Amino acid sequence: MMSQADISDAEKYRRILETYQIEMDYGHKLGRYQGDIQLSAEHRIEADLLYLGRIALLARSLDKQQYWSWNVANKQWQSVNDDAEQIDIAFSIAAKQSTPDLINLPISLKYNALTKKPK
Repeated sequence: MMSQADISDAEKYRRILETYQIEMDYGHKLGRYQGDIQLSAEHRIEADLLYLGRIALLARSLDKQQYWSWNVANKQWQSVNDDAEQIDIAFSIAAKQSTPDLINLPISLKYNALTKKPK
């Protein structure tokens, strides 16, 4: 689209700004949805999933008895049942059943092995 002469500069600029806005929204939105997660090679379940921008991806079993966090370094789900209360609060905020509040969620960062800094 950027190389097309029949599209005005204003429209091109608007599309660029719209793209940046979408990227910004991905960085800080809190949301939830249902989907399947693969816990092991032979174990797949349907769960409630919660995301906080690009820093946290959490899952909760539909019966609200088990909780997992996505481990970026290992690329697998890990159990986080100790944080169940905070994760439940985050799910209720994402569903707009509770007012926004400060929450503590487990996060997983991928580290660069050479610099020991998060990517």
